[in-house]
Amino acid sequence: MSYKIIFNLKSLFDLRKNPKILFKFIFLSFILSAIFYFTIPREFVSRASILPSQSDSNNLGAMASLASQFGYNMNQSNNPLTDPNVIKEIAKNDNVSSKILNNIFTSKAGESKQIFYYLYPNDDLNNPLDFELGKKNLNKKVINVYQDIESSIIHFKVTTTSPDLSYEICKLVFKDTIDKINSLNSSNNSQKLSFLRERNELLKLDLSQKQDALKEFQEKNISSKSPALQLEISKLITEIEIIKNIYMVLRGEEETLAVEVNNNNNGIFLINEPYLPIERSFPKTRNLIFIFLFLNLFFAILYMLRNSQIIKLIDD
Repeated sequence: MSYKIIFNLKSLFDLRKNPKILFKFIFLSFILSAIFYFTIPREFVSRASILPSQSDSNNLGAMASLASQFGYNMNQSNNPLTDPNVIKEIAKNDNVSSKILNNIFTSKAGESKQIFYYLYPNDDLNNPLDFELGKKNLNKKVINVYQDIESSIIHFKVTTTSPDLSYEICKLVFKDTIDKINSLNSSNNSQKLSFLRERNELLKLDLSQKQDALKEFQEKNISSKSPALQLEISKLITEIEIIKNIYMVLRGEEETLAVEVNNNNNGIFLINEPYLPIERSFPKTRNLIFIFLFLNLFFAILYMLRNSQIIKLIDD
């Protein structure tokens, strides 16, 4: 046995003849929309944006190739700390999250307490489980760090129920991320500088030894015009010139790193600083309109179904 529903679409058009029912639908939809609109927690978003610089790995490519042929490693590599994916992970670092939750924030009402209690008022900061869940929720629902689809720009987005709190957290995650990158970058440059100084000393010694060897070889064969000897001298001179060029390049890189070790210029360009949100990002007026239209459609469908017929079909 089966059933068939005959939808009464005509009943919808007949509503024009019964304005009381139509007005009830509209009024009820408006009331429910307003209730949803004003009871939904408000959200305020603070944003910031940065652009990591892109290192040019081809500048020393030819020289690095020549160096490798003679057994020298120029330690050439891009800075991984400016990689967008690395920056996103640093922003979600456990230390950064802990520092944010423990930071003291003063509300407009003059109340000062840890950010943790503003976000999770029913939890205990001293409870390890609550604190770990708080950090997880912070990076999942409050802080969003993502890369622009069409470029390498990194966006920081912080969403809370308070504009001042969103702004404060955005400043903290932005500052702590940059500070962490500066710290790691400085440590990386210090290690690289130490490597370059050792390598340059070895190059300098090697260059001096080869120059002495060339001088001694020329003095021993000063009267000889043999093509084989002249070819050997030419090879030694070429090798010395290559080592000298490598030494000059590494010396230049050493001088550059000596300046960058204590420099906070981390190769990251500021696009937008964290800002204090003025208007709420959710819910907006268009959300109220959407709910209102949806409820009207819902009531119209219910009214049509109420006036439709269900016919029982007899199987053959």
